[in-house]
Amino acid sequence: MAFLPSSPHDLIARYDVFLLDAYGVLVNQGGALPGAAAFLEAIERAGKTYLLLSNDASRSLDTTFARYTRFGLPVRRDRILTSGMLLVDHFKARGLEGARCQVLG
Repeated sequence: MAFLPSSPHDLIARYDVFLLDAYGVLVNQGGALPGAAAFLEAIERAGKTYLLLSNDASRSLDTTFARYTRFGLPVRRDRILTSGMLLVDHFKARGLEGARCQVLG
């Protein structure tokens, strides 16, 4: 039998960790989606963990954090992970530090 949550609170009660895609789930180009801030606050109140994921490699962590904050999301810097952030370790591991690179998205 599949679990069909009837509310965000059911999800929070059932799971310990939430991997949240930023665009289309919490935000769009116009700002935070309805209920996004309240959902993040509820996760925090329940003592659960979330990670806000973005495939936007073109923005720094500072820019991404400022954007979400400007949208009114109570997001913590240490809960943001972008694809661009993963490139640093990847480049180091492969001896590509300082190599010219073009990111196409």
